[in-house]
Amino acid sequence: MMKKTTLYFCILLLSFHGFGQRIFPTIIDTSHSFRQLSIDGSAEIASTAFNNQLLNRFLFGGEISAGVIDDNSVKQKSLNRGGAILSGNIVYTDLKVNLFKKEKWGYGVQLGYDQIANISYTDDLFNLVFKGNQEYANSSMDISSSSVKNIAFQKVGFGIYHKPTRSSLYFNIVNVSSYFKGGIDRGTIHQSADLDTITIDAKGSFSQPYKKTFSKGLGFSFDFSYNIPIRLFKNTTAILQAQVRNLGVAYVNGGVKRHYLDSTYSYSGFTVQQLFDGVISEESSLQDTLGIRTGSSSKWIALPFYVQLSKEVNEDFEGKFQSVFGLRVYPIASYRPLIYAGADFRPIQGLHIGLIASYGGFSVFRGTLYLQYNIRNFGVGVGMDNVVGTFYKKGFGQTYNIRLACRF
Repeated sequence: MMKKTTLYFCILLLSFHGFGQRIFPTIIDTSHSFRQLSIDGSAEIASTAFNNQLLNRFLFGGEISAGVIDDNSVKQKSLNRGGAILSGNIVYTDLKVNLFKKEKWGYGVQLGYDQIANISYTDDLFNLVFKGNQEYANSSMDISSSSVKNIAFQKVGFGIYHKPTRSSLYFNIVNVSSYFKGGIDRGTIHQSADLDTITIDAKGSFSQPYKKTFSKGLGFSFDFSYNIPIRLFKNTTAILQAQVRNLGVAYVNGGVKRHYLDSTYSYSGFTVQQLFDGVISEESSLQDTLGIRTGSSSKWIALPFYVQLSKEVNEDFEGKFQSVFGLRVYPIASYRPLIYAGADFRPIQGLHIGLIASYGGFSVFRGTLYLQYNIRNFGVGVGMDNVVGTFYKKGFGQTYNIRLACRF
């Protein structure tokens, strides 16, 4: 097996780069003004055809058997997608103060860490990485439309709150600590019968910052949340929320280096494994042989943002059951619009239990289970956005969420 190539492929797939992807609804309390310190975190990995039986070997160690690889291989389609997300935030809000001497306005301060990585790949690329190139003797491998993108950034922000609705607008200063992206628009690798000659017909590129420092670039972003109370029936109010997160740009210090290839070449004397290892490790002599050219691209990069429309949980609602539903859209090639719907159950005051079904995103169908309990001035919430993936080794991914809050 091509061990180094396999490792690189999985690093791209498992690099937890991104920001909040959870379907953990916001529980909105508009009846009191308060000061609050909250901490929340979310970790997710999801795929359309890469199951936990293989994924867990890379997360927790262990031998990858031929049976596990074969089991995953048969699930691969002509084009597959996956992604990983990690986010964490510390937020302080003060809704007792009157900002600008206006009774309706409060403020907040936040610190956040966001990462997102996404990948699209073909079934031939999966088999090449995990099975090697011997089965492709005297045949071709199609890797067209494969892509990978990764970005990690930290932010510090100040926001204003509209107290009656709990709507908010944050302005953030952003530091980008990791960034790269690549894609193959057209790609075919033909392997000779004796495995010593490779013919490549490809058009693609790979970009990353020139500098290797921790701070790759600085920028700014906006987080916006607008809550709309809507009266449905007598004494029944629903809260619809429009939300945009991490809408912004960053300037990359020193610029972005771009490697690109758009030609057909035949090479003798090295294998597909040497090809992958040389390109990924940026071995200059091999890149010269392959005709890979290097240039510069724009110094500005867009941050990965999402737009969400949803019905949230109203803490002031007098009944025990509330519906929860929404739509989330990322402008990312391997991400499909995510729709979800479910119910929030409050058996006793302060305790919320939720069940939600969703479709889209980096995966297909998923189920969410969450618990949130508020007692006096303290709150704790835990959730999983992939119930099947949590308990079943052949599920496609896992997602875990946590939220802590203290009012004073």
